[in-house]
Amino acid sequence: MFYFAYGSNLDWEQMKERVPSVSFYGRAKLENHRLDFTRKSINRNCGVADIVEDNDHEVWGAIFRFDEQDLENLDRFEGYSPNRKNNDYKRIKKKVLLEGKKEKPMTVYTYEVVNKKLGKYLPNEHYKNLILEGAKYWQLPEEYIDFLEKIKTA
Repeated sequence: MFYFAYGSNLDWEQMKERVPSVSFYGRAKLENHRLDFTRKSINRNCGVADIVEDNDHEVWGAIFRFDEQDLENLDRFEGYSPNRKNNDYKRIKKKVLLEGKKEKPMTVYTYEVVNKKLGKYLPNEHYKNLILEGAKYWQLPEEYIDFLEKIKTA
């Protein structure tokens, strides 16, 4: 399975803990979306990452490959259960561009907040740094890292 991480799952240690069979596949760009913090996590006590449709922006992240048997574990960490009526996130398929190249499209799984509250939440410093350090670790584009560095925190 292929999964696009754009939030705290960019943190390699966190990802390996959550998904034992994980391996890095490549960097990718999700076009026509922006990174936002549309939900408050009780566990993290701050706004948490989400993707929001926006034709003027793009979201960069990492594509990970893992065994299907680990999907249930990742779902649990993302607050998603296929059999539950009210989920925090939903697992969806999106088309991303491997290494940002139009000639390398891939369909991957990712997660999106179900009940978005736009403009209401901010990440805390620790959560923002998980995303930022992950982006640096995977060598996402410098302009995107600059964008992440400028995100305000609570």
